[in-house]
Amino acid sequence: MTRLVAGPRGQALVETALVLPILLLLAVLALDVGRAFLGSIGVHNLSRIGANYAAANPDETSWGSTSRYQQLMMRDAQTIGCGDSVTIAPPVFDPDPPVMGGYATVSVSCSFELVTPIAGNILGNVADVTASSTFPVRGVCVGCDPAPALESPEPAPEDLCNRAPTLIGLSVEGARVAWRNAGFVGEVTAVDDPDDGRTVVSATPQEAEDEDGCLPHSTDVLITVDPLPTEPCPEGSAYLPSVLGMRVSDARTTWESAGFEPTNFLPSSALPNELVKTQVFGPGPETVDACADTGLATVTVTTEAASAQPSYCKVPDLHLLTTDEAPAAWATAQFSGELSHVAGSTSPFTIRYQSLVAHTYELCTAPITVGPDALEDT
Repeated sequence: MTRLVAGPRGQALVETALVLPILLLLAVLALDVGRAFLGSIGVHNLSRIGANYAAANPDETSWGSTSRYQQLMMRDAQTIGCGDSVTIAPPVFDPDPPVMGGYATVSVSCSFELVTPIAGNILGNVADVTASSTFPVRGVCVGCDPAPALESPEPAPEDLCNRAPTLIGLSVEGARVAWRNAGFVGEVTAVDDPDDGRTVVSATPQEAEDEDGCLPHSTDVLITVDPLPTEPCPEGSAYLPSVLGMRVSDARTTWESAGFEPTNFLPSSALPNELVKTQVFGPGPETVDACADTGLATVTVTTEAASAQPSYCKVPDLHLLTTDEAPAAWATAQFSGELSHVAGSTSPFTIRYQSLVAHTYELCTAPITVGPDALEDT
């Protein structure tokens, strides 16, 4: 009798036949599950990007399909393989309307199609991935406290040192002019919102000076003014306004708005853009807030040229604008520097790169370069 004995080769074939389907199944599942897992990370990051944008721009009036928010989010969604299956919900604010210190939440969902039939038969043809992120509101919004001013993105050290000018004794408008001429871009806010012809009696910068006496150029300042007397002036007379520190053009307007004759603002040859250095009233009362005849009172001023000081402008966000639209946005932000295109780019194109960081402050003379591709800043 002859016996058939299986050799090692036959045994290996049998084992392979048994194990191979399991290995193929695991490989297929790893491929599709890995894609879905990687996609879930991308969706989570996308929700963080959206929440961060909403927190920084809570005063936007539209979050719909044509909004800048949706355009930026959809552009990023294409890079993680979501395609048209992505759903980007408008941000949810708590409280609503948004306030400084509140929260902005953005939810994103995406459906990833499984590419292998085996995984599709086991898990279904589509893997749904959702993510939600929350960021604290820090942008400027209607009806809430002003956002903290942005700091300069590290220009030369001498550009960072701004020293507060003397505002006490100036008019309210004069204080604003002096603050801007000292290189500050922050706001000058007057308590009780008095008219421009009041006299400043105190000024408090909303930043602490460093050891060198320097203030950030985005510093705000709060001023208080000398109040008007409670008794009204007799008929035919009015309180004399202060025009110290104003540009001559604004001083003439303030003088006339107070009720006095425009021709009694002297000298008539004073240049509109110069600053009022001294003011002398006459005839009769010679002090601010005194009642004077509106037809007879005069003010004689001496002037000086405004000193040239570095001025800063807030960099606009030019992303997704076309090269035809960008010059107007650049000029509206009051920049005088050149707006140029990346070497080798062909205009017109949609901007996806700008050399200056949006929403930061730069010298108003700074140039900017834009390009069609999302280049790395250097």
